[in-house]
Amino acid sequence: MLKHTPKFWFWLFTPWLAFNLLFAEQLVFVIDPKMTSDSGAKDLLSLHKALENAEHRPFKKPIENRFGAFLYRLADLYLWEIINSTTHVAQHEIFGHGYRLRDFGKNYFDNIGYRIKVYSGYTSFNIKKTHPFQLSAIDQAGVEGSAILAKNIKMSWMKNNRLNPFETSLYLATFNDIYEYILSTKLYAQEDELSPLDHSGHDIHDYCVDLNLTYLSSPIKASHLRHQAWINALDPFSYLSLSSFFYYLFWGREMPLYMIPVCQLKYLPGLRYSLTPF
Repeated sequence: MLKHTPKFWFWLFTPWLAFNLLFAEQLVFVIDPKMTSDSGAKDLLSLHKALENAEHRPFKKPIENRFGAFLYRLADLYLWEIINSTTHVAQHEIFGHGYRLRDFGKNYFDNIGYRIKVYSGYTSFNIKKTHPFQLSAIDQAGVEGSAILAKNIKMSWMKNNRLNPFETSLYLATFNDIYEYILSTKLYAQEDELSPLDHSGHDIHDYCVDLNLTYLSSPIKASHLRHQAWINALDPFSYLSLSSFFYYLFWGREMPLYMIPVCQLKYLPGLRYSLTPF
């Protein structure tokens, strides 16, 4: 559990400082009193880069055997899948749900805690007083935080004009977090009979419950969201990420960022489905 902000910053800042001193890497570290989604995304990506530098520094010399190099890269990407999953969960919980809870303040919510594991996690809190609007904002804050991390990754790729293969699974997980959450609402068969007692811990299911408490005359169903969320499947960066994964696996290099030339400019569309608490 991470219940005390100073302790969290200590554990977050210490590895970053140590890697900076050891590997002289110029990284960005943002200290924000409320630990917003954007500051959290930047700090997690800085730690991600520091870990990447620390892991690959001892292996500067390439492996000459092709099959051996392929197996090394495959194992390396599997390791980064575990790191990326944990990073995704931390962003979703601590800098997504957690940020909204911290932003509303202790007059409304206290005893905020987190459980961060590989591929799963949760945020716990005590409600002192609240409004359904606040709860719907907290419900959708996790996928909102994930989308902000995906945006930071995308901007880094555009700045460097290449895709970092060790960030590809992190981008796919964070960008499509909302899509997977919405599709998983199919598990709730009685969505037409939602009531205030139907909170399940599922972010999107609870989002619909709380939003319907605010707008009683025009209820929303999870099926409405499922019919709209397909737009995330049109994101070109998701397909470039998959290509980058295999590009590195077979050739051992970062893939250039291919874009559509328009006169003297380069262009790629950006499409993303998102939610609001109102």
